[in-house]
Amino acid sequence: MRNSLQPLVLSKAFKQVEHDFYDTLLRQAELQRKREASKCHHCALKHRHFDQLLERRNLEADIEDLDHELGCESLGLLPQLRAKEEVLKDLECLDDEGLISLKGQAATEVLSGDEVIIIEVIFHNILDGCTAAE
Repeated sequence: MRNSLQPLVLSKAFKQVEHDFYDTLLRQAELQRKREASKCHHCALKHRHFDQLLERRNLEADIEDLDHELGCESLGLLPQLRAKEEVLKDLECLDDEGLISLKGQAATEVLSGDEVIIIEVIFHNILDGCTAAE
């Protein structure tokens, strides 16, 4: 006895896959026609241009990542910055509005040592009465 062939019964799922595959082929053919119609398709420098575009996009992504990292780091340092600002206000190097006072401007002119301590010594006349050697 010979095995008889059974007819193939296509399910709805298989028909949907076949339909989706056909749609994909049509989209692929359309994209190929658009690509061939593009002036870039026949450009002798297209590979170089694509490499430049890829490099540009990589650099833009790197810049965006660095901006994000700097923003996150800055947010982490914000409490420390606020504390330093309060200390400078207490020492009257900044006024209540956060603007640099005369004492603060003098501190910015000191180029050696701890600027704040040197200005405190000068403004409070701590060295008054000391000899040059002291």
